[in-house]
Amino acid sequence: MWTSSERDEYTTLTRRRDELQHELNTLKGDRYSERSEPPTAGQLERIGNLEAGLDKIWNRLDELKRKGPLADLIASGAAGESGDVTNDRSTPVVEGNPFFPRATRDAALRTVEAYERSNTLTALAADRLDRIVRKDRRGSDCRFLSAIGNPKYESAFWHLVCDPIGMRDMPEDERAAVRAVVDAQAERAMAIGSGPTGGFAVPFTLDPQILQTSDGSVNPLRQLARVELISSNEWRGVSSAGITASYDVEAAEVGDNAPTLAQPSVKCERASAFVPYSFELEQDFSALRSELGRLLQEAKDGLEATKFVLGAGTASTEPQGIVTGLGTAQQVTTGGSAVVGVDDVYSLTQSLPPRFRPNATFLGNGSVIDAIYRLVALADDTEPPLMTPDGRILRKPVAEVSTMSGTIASAQKVLMFGDIRAGFIIVDRLGSTTIELVPHLFGSSHRPTGQRGILLWFRNSSAILVPEALRLLVVK
Repeated sequence: MWTSSERDEYTTLTRRRDELQHELNTLKGDRYSERSEPPTAGQLERIGNLEAGLDKIWNRLDELKRKGPLADLIASGAAGESGDVTNDRSTPVVEGNPFFPRATRDAALRTVEAYERSNTLTALAADRLDRIVRKDRRGSDCRFLSAIGNPKYESAFWHLVCDPIGMRDMPEDERAAVRAVVDAQAERAMAIGSGPTGGFAVPFTLDPQILQTSDGSVNPLRQLARVELISSNEWRGVSSAGITASYDVEAAEVGDNAPTLAQPSVKCERASAFVPYSFELEQDFSALRSELGRLLQEAKDGLEATKFVLGAGTASTEPQGIVTGLGTAQQVTTGGSAVVGVDDVYSLTQSLPPRFRPNATFLGNGSVIDAIYRLVALADDTEPPLMTPDGRILRKPVAEVSTMSGTIASAQKVLMFGDIRAGFIIVDRLGSTTIELVPHLFGSSHRPTGQRGILLWFRNSSAILVPEALRLLVVK
């Protein structure tokens, strides 16, 4: 295991690696497009220095990993350089499962590390996948990650997008990669009790459930809430109001302080989108590749930005929103009708239990936040504004949520305050993003339009875990 200095070194090197990789990617330009101008001599020199520096950092990180928490997973080196997984029973196995070769887990870990090193995965997304790999006891999730992370599968995927019946013309290594993904999907479907989907999985580099590229771009809840990546249909947790301690009389029998435990659960719901594209776009392969990834991410971002805030929850087949999921017990009503005043903001913060205040954050629409910025504590301006120029309300951070109500009117839920991570959870299902191809689209006269279509779906959900960690201001 690491010493304290090695742990600090690992954290520092990881941060420095991300900084250098970001600069390198900026200099090299977008990975899916051509540079408009050739790099200068100075830029080429800087690129070389960055690559050399990154190599040194990665080498040191590899040394530290062999001594740290992942040491038992990479020490055997059972898989070959190619990352192929062997089914040899003589291969060291994962503890508790004699049919799960350690090489299977090693291959999945190398896949995650390779995509993190190429900066395809953020450090946060890589950490989530690492946890999935370490918790996998059957090996099915590890085999799935290795299969969709195979570059041959990615090239086969794009061949299928451009030619839905063209698998027979693929090279053998691409057909083998497709078969590996299909087998891994079938294994996971049998393990969790759901039937086949009829589509095929998107590559590692395109799955928004894996990449988590939406963090903070549209919906700040992904940055603030608890986010779990699971490989089953449902997340189950344990919650409690805590244990009550007491002082007792000498030699007297102690009281029963056992806490009341609850088991909240969140079922992943299915979301879908249909993306049409023309034959002309199909011929421009690089444009189709980048456009499809952008459309998929935008569709996911837009839906989540609405449903994670305003979703109906268990009453329907959509997530439970952080606003709509709170009951009247967690609501604070303004003192005046159709107006928000200084006292209302103080009442909102003071209604939150003390244990949740240190990590609390304000959530609100930009229009409401602007209105609060204009409020002062006293009419004669002898006290400072509630919101300071650094963007804080009463010394607490503020996050803008565009899908919350921006109108200060009767019955509007305009401002939230609470510990978002303690009170709200977002659950993503690993490898749920699936695609089916529609070879031809037809117009109103039932003639082809010169378009194809992609029907895609993914599964996730959200729910309120601890209502007492959140408070909502409602206009009277």
